[in-house]
Amino acid sequence: MSTRSSDDASPYAHTRLYDLVCASPLIVFYAFAAGGNALLMARQWPDAQDWPAQLTIANEAVALIFLGLQIVLCLIRRLPLGKSDGPWPRLTAILGANFNTVLLALPRVALSPGWAIASATLTICGTAAALLTLLYLGRGFSVLPEARCFVARGPYRIVRHPLYAAEIVSTFGIMLQFRQPWAALVAIATIAFQLRRMGFEEDVLRKAFPGYDGYAKRTARLIPGIY
Repeated sequence: MSTRSSDDASPYAHTRLYDLVCASPLIVFYAFAAGGNALLMARQWPDAQDWPAQLTIANEAVALIFLGLQIVLCLIRRLPLGKSDGPWPRLTAILGANFNTVLLALPRVALSPGWAIASATLTICGTAAALLTLLYLGRGFSVLPEARCFVARGPYRIVRHPLYAAEIVSTFGIMLQFRQPWAALVAIATIAFQLRRMGFEEDVLRKAFPGYDGYAKRTARLIPGIY
């Protein structure tokens, strides 16, 4: 896989307008999802008298903020210094970021209080961690394997892909709410896409930023001291 620079790309490939056009499908998708979250919160709010309903609303609120921040970052992000070539890296990134939405097509299950707490805790903590990571990533945000900036501070000092790690935690929390073993299979497939996505992204970052290779050697990919 190789990267493209602004020197050898077409004259329109790295303009702000071109970048916004490329991001527009994701912006529409995130806006649609955010609208769905807002409607769900509005419907649940009058009946939120017990803690399970309140946890659900809290989860939807964090997810709404997360989606909104992604939309903002798509609008203001830096132009890419390098991109992956070919459709497979892009498809893998899109599937890694969104394949867990397949869970919504599965039947929901009634959870015991203990499992409901576990699900809400994983989902809220994972989404909150992803939100915090986005604040550090800032204008370097991208769904596709692209090099917009090199961030090695905040959660990126601990692992190379804190955003994906947080999303995986959220996926496990959401998975518990749906029928097994199908939900677990969707979660496993999502993680598999995420892992491959990381490899494509790291290839682009290594070629765009000479210091990335040293950073990768001293920083775990997902789990400090393990992986």
